Amino acid sequence: MPKKRKAPSDAFSDLLAHAEPSPPAAVSLSGPPSDPNRCLISNYSVAKNETAFSIPFRKLITPESPHNFLEEVDKIYPDKNKNNKTQPSPDNLINNTDVALCLNLMALPVAHPYKSILPSQSLFSSCLPVCWESKVLAPLLKGSAVLISEIETIKATLRTLFDCVVSKISPSSSFPDFLNAWCVVSSRSFSVQDMSSGISVSALLPLVDMCNHSRPRVCSYKKSSDRVVLTALKDIKVGDEISITYGAKSSSELLRDYGFALPPSSNTEPDGSSNDRVKIKIRDNIVTFRAPGGGPSYSYFCLSEGVSAVKDVGESGVIPVEEFEEEEEWNDDDDEEDLHGQFDFGDEDEDEEDEDVGEGEGDIEEEIFSRVSLLLLTLKTSLSLYSSPPFSSNPSCLIVLSNDVRIINFYIKVCETILEFKETVKGEKDGEKIRKYVESLKSRGDEWEAVQAFCKLKLLMSLSKYF
Repeated sequence: MPKKRKAPSDAFSDLLAHAEPSPPAAVSLSGPPSDPNRCLISNYSVAKNETAFSIPFRKLITPESPHNFLEEVDKIYPDKNKNNKTQPSPDNLINNTDVALCLNLMALPVAHPYKSILPSQSLFSSCLPVCWESKVLAPLLKGSAVLISEIETIKATLRTLFDCVVSKISPSSSFPDFLNAWCVVSSRSFSVQDMSSGISVSALLPLVDMCNHSRPRVCSYKKSSDRVVLTALKDIKVGDEISITYGAKSSSELLRDYGFALPPSSNTEPDGSSNDRVKIKIRDNIVTFRAPGGGPSYSYFCLSEGVSAVKDVGESGVIPVEEFEEEEEWNDDDDEEDLHGQFDFGDEDEDEEDEDVGEGEGDIEEEIFSRVSLLLLTLKTSLSLYSSPPFSSNPSCLIVLSNDVRIINFYIKVCETILEFKETVKGEKDGEKIRKYVESLKSRGDEWEAVQAFCKLKLLMSLSKYF
């Protein structure tokens, strides 16, 4: 058995005694609890697929444990999103289970081993946007309008929940107490399966929640019997960091919920696809544009969504989009499983390469091209909201802004290529010239892949027949 590393702090020793990890000395803390860059390091060599460590399920803090606050919250403030998961309202960024979890955390004694090792409010205030005043938030995230709106919604909802719910259940608490608890829940809670009901619930996992985030994952976690078990997904040596994943999240989501952002090179999957995306408001819809880079074609389904959202149905004689497109539903869950391979655009058009566009289909295609032009204008308008080049005095905010601009610029080029493609082949009779032109487009890499995916998904026969 290898020797233990440097003895942990007293606070960490208390947490270990409380969390009852197995094996008992599985991990150490890389620095003092006050160090924002601290991490958990392994005291033992762990082979792939073996248990790194585990903690008893009864040590979890849940919305109903140690007190059943969820029942009290539901009585005062019925959760209107509970039975409408497909169409959540904006304040679904915070739900009743989160509030109940905050109340359970607030109810713990100050000297509780878990509570005593949590980050200070000053640390949360320095990194979590929900703690920033609007006059600070706006310039730090200049241009990222949807993200700013989400953060402002969270801030306003927290105040409402405190006034309407928390202050009634916990009269001695203050709003700063609630805000601090929310910062902990936002940045440290996990989704685990409840032992009694089998339903996944938000929970705080002492010790486990000290694991940092990484993509791809180093360890996975799951309920096994009466414990939460961390399993190594690769060989871990003595002194290696034990990390997990918080989900396939974009830099903006990581900043919003956890207070940090990852550069593009660190936020990718094994197949090279990026987890980054930018949300843009188009009419009454929020469309999420995913970053290019190594991933499968489903990444570009967002382009089709943008084209569908850019005009109101029926405006100026527009053909209702539902009449000419059948789109597959995109599942944007951010769980631990990779989301790749959702879409296969296949070669469904190969047998129709020589067929002419049918009667009425030309009008439909022109409508699609018209919408591509409008989407291009919308994207350029969104881009104009940012500084050029992007600037922020906060490093994580700068990563978010730079990613936003990079992604928007990519889809601007894709829209321009679709329109250029259309104009180049329009009326051109020389097949060899078209072939050479299409071959030249292939050098554009991800941009060309996005054009192909869009044309096939939208069934633009006049263009997809050249693939």
